[in-house]
Amino acid sequence: MCLDWDLFWNAFSSIVTLIAVVTAFVIVRYDHKISNRKKLKIEMKHMTGQVTYDGFREGRIVDNILIKFVNIGNRKIIIEGLKFMFTDGSSQSFIYLLAESDQDMSLPCSFEIEEAKQLVIPYSHFVRLAVHAEGLGRLDEEIVIVATDTTDNEYRHKTGLKYKTYYEEKTEIK
Repeated sequence: MCLDWDLFWNAFSSIVTLIAVVTAFVIVRYDHKISNRKKLKIEMKHMTGQVTYDGFREGRIVDNILIKFVNIGNRKIIIEGLKFMFTDGSSQSFIYLLAESDQDMSLPCSFEIEEAKQLVIPYSHFVRLAVHAEGLGRLDEEIVIVATDTTDNEYRHKTGLKYKTYYEEKTEIK
């Protein structure tokens, strides 16, 4: 039996070319999928300060929770809802807070690429959330912030804080 080397190298070359084309297609598709993603960074911090009006301090100290959103992806994001998740998947919606808070944003809210916006929520609302969590027996759970966009994507942020933190500092809120 005599091996036809021209036929062998043609077949080998065809197979290698096919593998290169499939690999290139997979790389391009994967790269497009990774680079064209929506990404939202969420931060939460406690702020204390004095109330000011027209540059004059009123003297009243206020406690607020600042939730900051930053679009770190390369696509526009429109946030429709904000909620706080429990570990079993149930949640406490915070949409009603937006109308009552001092805010830089309201929902729905659109974020262009690299745009940041913040939501300032009165500390008393977190105390109410902690009281609600206590009623459900979930004081020892970590607070998880979930923002949802118009395509039902969820962006989660684990705060590292427990509901107990706010429950222990509760005051009489009416």
